[in-house]
Amino acid sequence: MEYSKPITTITTLTAISLLWVLLATSCNSSTDKAPQQTATKTSIEQPTKIEPEKVVGLARIEPEGKTINIRPQLSGTLEKVNTKLGAKVQKGQILFVLEHQLEEVKLDKIAAQIKEQQSNIKMAEINLKKAQIDADLAQKNYNRIKKVYEQGAGTKASLDDAEAALKSALTEVDTRKQAVENARIRLEQLRADQHLAKIELDKHFIKAPAAGLILDVPLAVGASVNSSTVLAEFAAESPTDAVAEIDELFADRLQLNLPAYVRRQGRLDTLASGYVVELAPALSQKSLFSDELGQLEDRRVRKVRVRLTEGEENLLYGQRVECVISLKNKAQ
Repeated sequence: MEYSKPITTITTLTAISLLWVLLATSCNSSTDKAPQQTATKTSIEQPTKIEPEKVVGLARIEPEGKTINIRPQLSGTLEKVNTKLGAKVQKGQILFVLEHQLEEVKLDKIAAQIKEQQSNIKMAEINLKKAQIDADLAQKNYNRIKKVYEQGAGTKASLDDAEAALKSALTEVDTRKQAVENARIRLEQLRADQHLAKIELDKHFIKAPAAGLILDVPLAVGASVNSSTVLAEFAAESPTDAVAEIDELFADRLQLNLPAYVRRQGRLDTLASGYVVELAPALSQKSLFSDELGQLEDRRVRKVRVRLTEGEENLLYGQRVECVISLKNKAQ
């Protein structure tokens, strides 16, 4: 019984020591958790900004000069078709011919009139020379009779007759001169008519406006046409472009000369590549393929023209593709 008090004291001290260890451990654990909660809260308040490396938009393949419709300048019947779908043509090449028999008859008639008028001019010039010869003889005869009359050997009647003959001869010269002038004027009029007739005839021969490619020939020989009839769809020889529409979300990131390429829709294979050559200065409503079902989104786009410099021979005008534009490096 005399050892019981020290044992009780030791037990009390041990309990106190364990209590301090537990308190210290609890404080350290609370201190460690506080920074982690603060760090987590900070990361939520400041999210990481994502910058895209490329943007994608739908595009249509077009020639640089776009396509045009070839139409006649007048009404008529299609007589010949000298081209076909996909044909490469040169500037001035005759593509279509309208019936033109009446115009040829008119032109032949004018040509005959010109030939006749040229003969008339020659005859008028011959008559003028004859009149000038007669006038010279009348002048000499008048001078001779006048001299004799002044010497007192001739009569006044003879002098008057010679003077009248001279005036008549001079009048005839003036008349013949006017006839020559009128004949020449008439010839010039006929030549002007011939020029206009040739222009009118030439309108029956529809020619290629430039070197290029025939995209469509919808009519056949015998068709009736007028100035609004489309004879052919034509694309002038020019670089090939992809005209794309980029969503407004990325529109401000676009720049000239950015590298780009086109691929089949939903595919990863590259068909052709090039660089940005035109950027619309403002946003607009979607227009490419806007007539297709499902294109009802109320979002605006920025139009972009990409000049294709490699692989453009793999594409068709009007083809729908995806255009991928890199936002990193500009093309050299």
